[in-house]
Amino acid sequence: MRFIAANTNIPVPRVYDEGPESAPSITMDYIEGERLDKVWNGLSEEEKLDIVAQWKGMLFELCNFKGEYTGLVHRGRAIDGRIFDFEGGPFDTEEVFNHFLLSDTFTTTPKILRDIAFNSLRTDHEIVFTHCDFAPRNIIVKDGRVVGLLD
Repeated sequence: MRFIAANTNIPVPRVYDEGPESAPSITMDYIEGERLDKVWNGLSEEEKLDIVAQWKGMLFELCNFKGEYTGLVHRGRAIDGRIFDFEGGPFDTEEVFNHFLLSDTFTTTPKILRDIAFNSLRTDHEIVFTHCDFAPRNIIVKDGRVVGLLD
């Protein structure tokens, strides 16, 4: 969040302290508002479209930062958010990242099928900065505006 605060116009809380990797935690400012996942169903169609447009703008702003590796900012480990404990890297190439994604995913799948899956993955994507958990529970809204991006 410090990187986002220093390099974008995206509203994030000020971070005061971070816990160790073994006990991850963040001490940060409180942002007044409500989580988007809690209020979404009560919003009008117009409010939803406006919030999605703001959210999209944030994602595009993050993706303007080009990278040379796959992993957390400052060469931290990559996290596959679909599997909470699935971490590795950083990865200098997309090919190595793809191996990581498939390494523990299909352990009971025959090797020939794993090879087919791996060979079907592209290795020429542009690497850009993004949020590894860009979900409604991490978006704070107030009065129809996105006022905070968390996590």
